[in-house]
Amino acid sequence: MYEHYYADTAQIYYEKRRKNCYQRNPLKHYAVFLRMLSRRFKAKFDATSIDEFVGEFKRTMPGYPCPSTPTVYRYIDQGLLDISNIDLPMKLKRRRNKRHHSHGGHALHKKHL
Repeated sequence: MYEHYYADTAQIYYEKRRKNCYQRNPLKHYAVFLRMLSRRFKAKFDATSIDEFVGEFKRTMPGYPCPSTPTVYRYIDQGLLDISNIDLPMKLKRRRNKRHHSHGGHALHKKHL
């Protein structure tokens, strides 16, 4: 196939191909889903969560691409969508786990057994 290998040429080809291997604008790819999502939640739709909407969308419109639930939450947190956390009823009610819990008692090696 090739008679000679040139590292510089291989690097150029690698970089050229590498430019084409990522999704340029994921918001365009999921345009139908995101348009319906923003309409539903801006109209005070009674959905309890994004997860419910994702499941409903996958069931009713199987031919259209649909992002995963964590991806939608990530887009909302990054401000890429016109939905904010206030528009999501369950996200504000949910209590996050606290970190750095202190132990309720003494360590076993300190107890007098």
